[in-house]
Amino acid sequence: MIGQNDNWSPPSTVKTAVFSNITPGKYQFQVISANNDNIWNIVPATFSFEIKAPFWKETWFTTLMLFILIVITFSIFELRTRSLKKAKRKLENEVNERTRELKTQKEELKEQKEELQTSNDKITDSINYAGKIQDAMFPSLQIFRNNFQEFNLFYKPKDILSGDFYWAKEYKSKGEHHVVVVAADCTGHGIPGALVSMLGISMLTEIVSNKKITQPSQVLEELRKEIKVLLKQKGRLEERDEGIEMAICALNKKTNEFEYSGAINPLYIVRNKEIIVLQPTFNPVGVFIKEIPFKNIKFQLQKDDIVYMFSDGYVDQFNGKTGKKFKIKRFQELLIEISDKDMDEQQQIIEETFYNWKANSLQIDDILILGFKI
Repeated sequence: MIGQNDNWSPPSTVKTAVFSNITPGKYQFQVISANNDNIWNIVPATFSFEIKAPFWKETWFTTLMLFILIVITFSIFELRTRSLKKAKRKLENEVNERTRELKTQKEELKEQKEELQTSNDKITDSINYAGKIQDAMFPSLQIFRNNFQEFNLFYKPKDILSGDFYWAKEYKSKGEHHVVVVAADCTGHGIPGALVSMLGISMLTEIVSNKKITQPSQVLEELRKEIKVLLKQKGRLEERDEGIEMAICALNKKTNEFEYSGAINPLYIVRNKEIIVLQPTFNPVGVFIKEIPFKNIKFQLQKDDIVYMFSDGYVDQFNGKTGKKFKIKRFQELLIEISDKDMDEQQQIIEETFYNWKANSLQIDDILILGFKI
């Protein structure tokens, strides 16, 4: 049964075939038979069918529920805020006329402030819960543990919700074993960025897992087409800031053959104290003033090569004392300097360097740095 197993079952006189634990997906059952003279038919009899997952397990359903939760929460907050502002104006107009009631009015105002604080606390709780839902959509780190010698991940949203996201998918076909890895930066951060990131995760799952498109450049092309449809982008000037900057790579685990494509985001390979930069296509995933095809780069990795994928939050961070940005050159020098250390120690140094650089200044953007060793 194609999709469940790739090998023919042994010949049998039993006229039934049993397959258990079939996961949702598309399948094709094939059967051949022989007569008493042991002559087999050449063309298999074929039956195609699809098993669909329950709708509540679909990514679109989770995304829809999160979106509805956020809209309801902020609608309540907006209505409550307007109500409190109206009550406050009324109290201010009555202060001069009702001096004797000043104490009562102060008490009422205090109660209203407490109520507003309660509303803010509820909204914060809702956003925290939305953050947990977003985190649940990210792939398990076990996929990196299973496929790489070592890896590290520095993921730090500016707010509770993040516009940066990472994604990975392992797939096997025709004796080959591949891993697709993505590091992405959506327009904005917080709630707008988080909504786009969840759309991105959902569409990557559809493109790679369901449509079986795995070449990095083709994944970006398909994703760009889907983003433009879902965000209803028509090429207007104000739409050019809506999209995703992304690096995507596919690794053949048996041969270490490596393919990369980037939408604005480059990819670094650290080898023998040097950095090899794989350059992206300078188009976002989304509408752009001049759209060009995403280029696909093939590269042969070697044992102990370190691959780094990242968003721009780290290099754009301002220094707490000088106000200068960290910048790409300093980031590259840091990766070269720590490349002889194990990946856990590299992550520790990367994080310590960031916090020392930032000091007391505010974090200006979401941060994502994903590295893995061959």
